[in-house]
Amino acid sequence: MHRVGYVLSHGFQMMALATQTVFEYANLAAGSPFYSLENFSGTGGGVRSSLGLSVDTRALGRGSRADTWVVAGVNDPAESPAEPAVLRFLSRRGLQARRLAAICTGGFVLAEAGLLAGRRATTHWAFARDLRTRFADVHVEDD
Repeated sequence: MHRVGYVLSHGFQMMALATQTVFEYANLAAGSPFYSLENFSGTGGGVRSSLGLSVDTRALGRGSRADTWVVAGVNDPAESPAEPAVLRFLSRRGLQARRLAAICTGGFVLAEAGLLAGRRATTHWAFARDLRTRFADVHVEDD
C-alpha cells in the first residue's frame, strides 16, 4: 500500500483536503485500497484550517513514514511561517520519501526546509515573486 502523508499547519488552506479525494477515487477504481492517507502536523492534535475547521493530525516524528509527503499551503506564508518541528522533520526525512510535493504556497515550507535549493518550483502566481526573493537558490517558474 502506498502511504500518503499530508503535512498541515495552522491556517492551512481547505483545498489541500480536497486533493485527498483523488486517492479515494483511485482506491475505488482499483477495487481495493492502494493508497492510505494520514494527516500530520508538527505537534499532532487538532489543526485549524483557514476556514476554521479543525482536523485531527498525528505528530511528525522519527516513526512518521510516507511514500509521498504533501505539504499544504496557507493563505499568506509571510503571516503563517512553518513550525520549527515541521521544518526539522522535512529537512531530515523529506527526501527519504519516493515523492515530495506541496500544494500552492506549501512550496515555501519546502524551500525553507532547504529541499528546493537548485530545483525548479512554482507556487500561486500572487506569491511567485516573494518565493524568488526569499529563496534565491530556487529556480521559480512564474507560470
